Amino acid sequence: MRRGPGLAALDRSAHSSASYQSLGSDLSTASLAELTVQLDSFSSSLRSFATRHRHDILRDASFRHSFQQMCSKLGVDPLADIGGSSRGGGGSRSGKLWEAVGLGDWTYALAVQVVDICVSSRSLNGGLLEMQDLCNAVTRIRTGTTVQSISTSSGTSNLASSGAAAVTVEDVLRALKTLQPLGCGYEVLTLGGSLYVRTLPQALDPSTTVLLSLLSAASTSKDGCSPGARDAASIPRDVQGTPYLTAQSLQSAMPSLGKQETWTIDRAETALRNATQREGLLWVDQGIWPHRYYSLAIGTSTSASSIQLGMTAKAP
Repeated sequence: MRRGPGLAALDRSAHSSASYQSLGSDLSTASLAELTVQLDSFSSSLRSFATRHRHDILRDASFRHSFQQMCSKLGVDPLADIGGSSRGGGGSRSGKLWEAVGLGDWTYALAVQVVDICVSSRSLNGGLLEMQDLCNAVTRIRTGTTVQSISTSSGTSNLASSGAAAVTVEDVLRALKTLQPLGCGYEVLTLGGSLYVRTLPQALDPSTTVLLSLLSAASTSKDGCSPGARDAASIPRDVQGTPYLTAQSLQSAMPSLGKQETWTIDRAETALRNATQREGLLWVDQGIWPHRYYSLAIGTSTSASSIQLGMTAKAP
């Protein structure tokens, strides 16, 4: 009959396990120390690069976008860095990076200008601003000139070479994110394939979202070849080409959204009335029958001109 392991074998097994644990702990400590040294070296190099190219980062929108993309791929979160060392916090390595660049204060100043524009134009657009119009308005504050098209992918070398503080959509998104702890209620919406900034704290009614999506799709699909062309096919336009909604056109446009439900005339009229009277996002033309409902934030020249009320802000 075979005997099981004795006490000596158990002691050897326990000793071996303890030795393996000690060796694993030593290896982990050595690896962690080596990784810490590498991170310190990387942080120092990145901070040196940011300091050396500080002017380009703050002035050239394309260069700033590339720099932020690089940091994002390397796991450096710009928004986590902002507010650490520059705002009296403990201050991390990355916080020192953004303090050296000055991008933290730059983003806070941009957030103040965004709020100024949104509040100043709220009475006209009902608290809904197209992102591109907002970027153009902020750029006008900083440069005194109007920029027709600014995006993270478009070239802004002309503005950069002239020293203009061009602002991209990505910059505005980061500025809006810094406002979240304040509970301002600013929200970025996608309507008809375009970005809009909602500047009122209350949630947008689902029916109102449908109305705005249809108007936005109609506004961006004048050629009939854009992604929103199908949704906008049944949206009428006035003599100036501005899209509008009626209860009848809204009812007929619902199938184009791919929804199973159908709206009655009563529901369409209620949705239009609520978006106009309760939420202030639509304006109604009662001089013609059926009444026409327009959005001053979408597809009208007024949507861009209304934000001129926010031009009182000063560039930093």
